Amino acid sequence: MSASKLFVVLFLLPFFLLGGITQQGIAEAESTNRIDTDEVILVAGATGRTGNLVVQQLKSLGYKKILGMTRSKERAISNFGSETEWVEADVRDLESLRKTFKGVDRIISAIGRSREPGNGSEAVEYKGVKNMVDAATENGVKILVLTSSAGITEEDNELNRILDNVLVWKFRGEEYLRESGLNYSIVRSGGLKPEIPGAKYGIYFSQGDDSRAGQISIEDVASVLIEAANNPDAHRKTYETFNYITRYPAAWPSTFAILEKD
Repeated sequence: MSASKLFVVLFLLPFFLLGGITQQGIAEAESTNRIDTDEVILVAGATGRTGNLVVQQLKSLGYKKILGMTRSKERAISNFGSETEWVEADVRDLESLRKTFKGVDRIISAIGRSREPGNGSEAVEYKGVKNMVDAATENGVKILVLTSSAGITEEDNELNRILDNVLVWKFRGEEYLRESGLNYSIVRSGGLKPEIPGAKYGIYFSQGDDSRAGQISIEDVASVLIEAANNPDAHRKTYETFNYITRYPAAWPSTFAILEKD
């Protein structure tokens, strides 16, 4: 991204404000004019922190056909209830994805490694993403929105040491998606802050993988993922997202247009 564009994203955006109107309200107003709430949208990793927030926000936007993907429907219903339509599949199992992705229009992925045996960084962050890309391509999915991490290209990042090269494998997953031909949007979030409510601060985007830029409310990440699935200006782009502390949150969805395509 050119220096001038980055300046616009980071510094000028907060001054395009609508006093007293929250960024969530603005985002919903902008998005609602584009989205087709009759489309089938699947959330992979729907029982995780980010994924479950995505599901809840999709419901609030009026989506009628939301599929929450989980490895165990029984456990998902026990933990989150039966109001969500749960579908059972495992990103490590390509055949299960091929079946589950039939008839799906858009996918938001919030999957992540865990400490469970066989569920490590390579298996989930790379091979799991690869399987999702292949199954989505075969089924004609319109877009796959992938949750990733700021700092992903920093080989000496501490996360690689303590989580078996998690960022290395995440980057390989990103690369596979970018080169696949499938339509995509890759959201590299800053440090997740579950204690910060959504729509409290502004949201900004950058490119170039600067992990020092900050942190972001996990609720805001969910909002960005949903907007990315529906906003053509976010497609075929990789970008970081962070909170920007301003007096009033800004209308951030339109700033996707400033970002450069991969």
